[in-house]
Amino acid sequence: MRPALLFAIGCFTLTLGDVQANIWLDDDWQPTQDKQQASFYLKNAIEPKAGRFRFEPYYLGSDIMQFSGTLSGESLSDNAHPVGAYRFFAKDGTLVEQGEFNSQGQRQGLVKIYDGAGKLNCDCLFDKGVRQGLQREYYGDGRLKRELVLHQGEPIEQEKVYSPMGHLVRELCHTGLCSDRFYDKQGRLTMESQKRDGLKHGVETFWRDGQVEVTQAYLDGKQDGDYFAYFPNGQIKQHHRWQNDFKVGEQLNYFEDGRLAKREILDGRGRTLSLVEYRENGERYRETEYDYSADGDVQEVRRFYHRGSLSKQIEKHKLSQWRLVTQYHDGKVIGREETQAGKLTGLKIAAKLDRKEKLAWLEKIHYRDGLRHGPAEKRGGDNSLFYQGEYALDKPVGDWQMQTREMRTWCHYNGQGQLDGEYLSLGESDQVLERINYQDGEPAGRFERFYADGEVYQQGQYVNGQREGKWIVVQEGDYSPQPKPLRTYWQGEYRAGKQVGRWERRSSKGYGLAIAQYDSEGRRHGVQYDFYADGALRQRSEYRHDQLISETQPARPYRSLQAHIFALYR
Repeated sequence: MRPALLFAIGCFTLTLGDVQANIWLDDDWQPTQDKQQASFYLKNAIEPKAGRFRFEPYYLGSDIMQFSGTLSGESLSDNAHPVGAYRFFAKDGTLVEQGEFNSQGQRQGLVKIYDGAGKLNCDCLFDKGVRQGLQREYYGDGRLKRELVLHQGEPIEQEKVYSPMGHLVRELCHTGLCSDRFYDKQGRLTMESQKRDGLKHGVETFWRDGQVEVTQAYLDGKQDGDYFAYFPNGQIKQHHRWQNDFKVGEQLNYFEDGRLAKREILDGRGRTLSLVEYRENGERYRETEYDYSADGDVQEVRRFYHRGSLSKQIEKHKLSQWRLVTQYHDGKVIGREETQAGKLTGLKIAAKLDRKEKLAWLEKIHYRDGLRHGPAEKRGGDNSLFYQGEYALDKPVGDWQMQTREMRTWCHYNGQGQLDGEYLSLGESDQVLERINYQDGEPAGRFERFYADGEVYQQGQYVNGQREGKWIVVQEGDYSPQPKPLRTYWQGEYRAGKQVGRWERRSSKGYGLAIAQYDSEGRRHGVQYDFYADGALRQRSEYRHDQLISETQPARPYRSLQAHIFALYR
């Protein structure tokens, strides 16, 4: 049994004949022979009188009393219990609690409880060991902090709480018809909640700076009825409806000028059936609709508007994981993306608008299980063709047509997605710009590319997928038929895909710019020359089977060596 604050005092098994001066007691006031286990001690032997005896244990190692009172009985037996007036003290001697126990050893009547500084903390009323009746709590300076009424230890009626300055800050309703009320420092109401038998019942109201901010109706502790929220100017901000703790029916939100911001319809379970949202200018910009199935599926449709016209729609089916996004412009579909379990399926449409919000191009591709499969095409806003063809399991197949500003191209893919047959590109005047033959994805036979002015860009022959015979090739990268004033090309011979023999680099006007020599394995071999644009020698180097033997860079002469260079090409 512990001699703790507000706990009933227990009893002892020590008899009068056993008690001697300075008897050690443990935490539960039980005698002990082990001083290490002791917390208290008795100075004098117990002297019973008329069925009672004085009991005053002291803190071990000090002369400070821990308890002062009377126990019933002739000895420290199991039936001994405190009776009459008593006091508890802290280790520093400060009074902790004082009051009275009834004949049954229960706290009875007024009990005063003190804080660690010895200041009165509570005037607590007890009846048969249970807090009962009016209770008063205090701040350290003695001002009233809280007062409430308890019945069998539970709060009833109205509870009041005060600030350190003595202002009422809240009233709490525990039983009957009353209200919870909260106040600010100026004594103004900030919240009032009507209650019945401890449950919210009626209207709950919140204030800010003296103005009503929110009201909510309750029925038997549940939100039931109208909810209103207000702007500082008194205009309604929100009007919601509740039933049995669920939002149901029409829910309305407003802008500060009174215009409707959102209208939502809920079913009896609080689930959204439809939702419409508006901009401050009154323009509708989003709609949402839901449909709930008995099997748990949820179908959702969202619509977005721009300047009064439908701009985007999103459809979803929860259980099947199906989703469709459609975009519109000027009443026409310019975007479509359908997915099933996260994979693209069906027709996908993509588009781009120019700075004037006019259609720049529109692309359509069919998908199946996340792979391109079916017709595909891309056209400009004026319906001009970019490309047109077909995919099978993400591979191009069949006839394809492509078009750029510079040329139109026709080609064919086999069932494995490889180029097969003639690859033909024509210019604006139907002149040939590209003519290439493919077989199972590899060039085969004649290979020709031209500039738009008719000059050769690249020309030669493929045999077994490798370049063979006389070739003209460019030094530039990706092919473009657009003529270039400073274009150059190499001319020489291939054998089994390797450059062999003498190769010459010339300008578009036929001037020599370089000479290269290769052996039969495509390695640089022999003397190599590199010239400036005016014909002067830039560098002379000599290789033996790709190993550099010598290299010279003569000083640039003050006059042209064009005649000397031309002699090298005779």
